[in-house]
Amino acid sequence: MTQTQYTDLAVVGLGPAGLAATLAAHAAGIKKIIAMDPASRLGAGNLDGLDILSNSKGSDFTELLPVLFPDAARLAPAIELSTRSELVDLAIAANLLEQVALKAEEKNVVEIVREPVVKAKRLPNGYEIRTPSVVVESDWLAIAPGGREVLIPELAKRNETNSPGSVFTSYEILANKRDEDFEAFISKRNQVAVVGNSHGAYSVAKKLLDKYPGITIEIFKISPTKPFFESVQDAVEHGYNITSIDSICPIRKCINRFDGVKGPARDLWFAEQAGELEGRVRSLLNVPLKEIDLEVAVIQSTGYSQNRVSFFDENDQPIDYVTRPEKDGFARIYTGQNGLVLPRAFALGIGHSSVDATTVYQGQAQSAFRDLR
Repeated sequence: MTQTQYTDLAVVGLGPAGLAATLAAHAAGIKKIIAMDPASRLGAGNLDGLDILSNSKGSDFTELLPVLFPDAARLAPAIELSTRSELVDLAIAANLLEQVALKAEEKNVVEIVREPVVKAKRLPNGYEIRTPSVVVESDWLAIAPGGREVLIPELAKRNETNSPGSVFTSYEILANKRDEDFEAFISKRNQVAVVGNSHGAYSVAKKLLDKYPGITIEIFKISPTKPFFESVQDAVEHGYNITSIDSICPIRKCINRFDGVKGPARDLWFAEQAGELEGRVRSLLNVPLKEIDLEVAVIQSTGYSQNRVSFFDENDQPIDYVTRPEKDGFARIYTGQNGLVLPRAFALGIGHSSVDATTVYQGQAQSAFRDLR
């Protein structure tokens, strides 16, 4: 029999963004919070096992976590902050986030339903969230369902027909998920193609250059997006809304895209621009992906697509929705039918935030964690 529970706030997804929202809500005085997430590692999201250079995400979850959670050293004494010369294993951050989530559950800050959300339904005065065995009725709703890497169609076709198994995602490379498959390809030809132009692409490139001596990398840039912009106008022309002076790098005097690339990945980007990596790294702009040699491994690093929550109206009719980021970091949810904002509902995390959720909720989360001790 399905069980019905009532709460002030329902949180869909308890990865880093959902956890930050939960702690912020607790700090704001919301007493009853229920979070739903089927993941085996609560709080960790897609960080688990990730080897990544100290770029924007690496800094968020290694430098910022001890600030967010002053008890980090006690909860995860093995945490080491490496921001310049080494790869940062975000499994450390994932372990810490998981412990914070479990601590929050232990202290009755949040009740956790370890099941996937089947549907979310609009009610006259709130929302109904269904999992396979629980119905949650809530006044407020926060969705933070995370995201996934999705192969662009041309690469998906290549992976299925032309050269099966030759296409990898940046997550697979950075999390060492398919090392044997990858090494089988580069043992035949020590060359790879990386598709993308973000911090993920340069994190992948840096890791491969360090791990495989003599490897050559071609970076296929299929959009004009850049990790850095020369001016505010340059950033605006590429579709970015610069809202803070913090977006301007004090050293380079250029515009950081979501804090841009930091550490060795950043240095690699500038070294390439200066021509210092000739014969090792070559960028190709607007070159068709069909030009990629069929014998080389391909790594897609073109970002994440947000996971979607199935929304329905009071009459159980599907609701199409869009999210629009606000300046303070979260996104409002608008119905696709009439463009009306859903009241007392917001979205966080991948695809939903103008800045990282942990940064937005730094002060609130810090205060909330003090209450957990």
